[in-house]
Amino acid sequence: MASDRRIAKRLVFLLTGYEPLPPDQQHRRFVREIARFETTWGVKAKVSAGQGLDGPLPSWKVETTAPNWQVATEVRTFDWHDLVKEDTRRGTTARITGGVLALLDFLLTGTLFRYMRYNFRYGLFFLYPVVLLSLLLAAGVYSGLWYAEKASPAPLIGAPVGFTVTWVLYRMICTRFYLDYILDDWIFARDMIRGRRADLEERIDLFAASLAETVAASDADEIVLVGHSLGAPMMLQVIARAIERSLSATGRSLGAPSDGDGDANSGPNGDNRRLALMTTGSSILKIGLHPAAGVFREDAARVANDPNIFWVEYQALVDVINFYKCNPASCMGLDVKTLPEVRTVRIRNMLKEETYKRFRGNFFRMHRQFVMGNERPYHYDYFMILCGPVSLEKRVFEPDAMIAAAGTVPASAGAPAGAPE
Repeated sequence: MASDRRIAKRLVFLLTGYEPLPPDQQHRRFVREIARFETTWGVKAKVSAGQGLDGPLPSWKVETTAPNWQVATEVRTFDWHDLVKEDTRRGTTARITGGVLALLDFLLTGTLFRYMRYNFRYGLFFLYPVVLLSLLLAAGVYSGLWYAEKASPAPLIGAPVGFTVTWVLYRMICTRFYLDYILDDWIFARDMIRGRRADLEERIDLFAASLAETVAASDADEIVLVGHSLGAPMMLQVIARAIERSLSATGRSLGAPSDGDGDANSGPNGDNRRLALMTTGSSILKIGLHPAAGVFREDAARVANDPNIFWVEYQALVDVINFYKCNPASCMGLDVKTLPEVRTVRIRNMLKEETYKRFRGNFFRMHRQFVMGNERPYHYDYFMILCGPVSLEKRVFEPDAMIAAAGTVPASAGAPAGAPE
């Protein structure tokens, strides 16, 4: 049973997904979404101005106040939007060629079939750009053949006509149907798996150094590490390297208490686990199921086996970009003593019905809800995890106790929706 000790001071590290959103816009989004949190739970949250918004390690602070509790949160973001932004600058020809080669890599290595085995919906998500590109190619071939046969005395003219049709159709749909973005994303994932991104390796090393140094100096009651989407596998890499740095520097793992001061460093459960890892809308298996991702799987196993780190993964059925009801450690075949906790959520229960209906057709917006503000009280609430009085570990095992501890739900919000499935 977890203790009733409440969190008063929390340190949070955020690593978000493949999105070219600079830190100043991330900060504005945070401020906008925390306003929903204030309304939903009847609390007050004051967000400071951002610091270091022009670099890879931006941060800001949040003071959250309710009638019976107060929490000071320091938010540190591991920013890599500039790497994504650079990917968006590649030309159309390079993007299509690189995207096709990346998709073929996942197909020929059998990774697609592993996706289908563990989560059929994710396999369909993989096939989405394949289908779009195939339709574009078919339209071009049909147009070229038709023109060569019916409309021209020179049949060879059909080839450039077909190419032109394919090209024009691609330019018409590439933004609206997220095709440019998705191809860039799969190219990045392939390069990440095969160690072809020196800029990414340097950035992860920087994040790991910052994490190890900050955790060693922190007196926070709880340290929460959040990895969302493609940021989830990256966070595992960051933590694994930070563990190595901590062992080299102090002889202790990341966040482990110093000899003789276990009480001072212990978390709310009295088991010295101040560190809590939360992966949401995770792309861990997107990376980890590829046969070339051996080093990544070693990093994931190191994190899963560290007794100082509590790890939970939240998943949702309506998010087609995560692996619903799949334990990442078991699906990757990791040799671990304890599996990460997996909890499923209903995004419908986080939002007003009209909001849910508006978002339902946009699978990227549904995917992003994991790190957005709730409109209804619910056991999974991103901002309550970051700014509330209950530790993540206690929240996972005692969701009802968490809602009771918050003690601030306005009458207009109604009863909290649903427990974990």
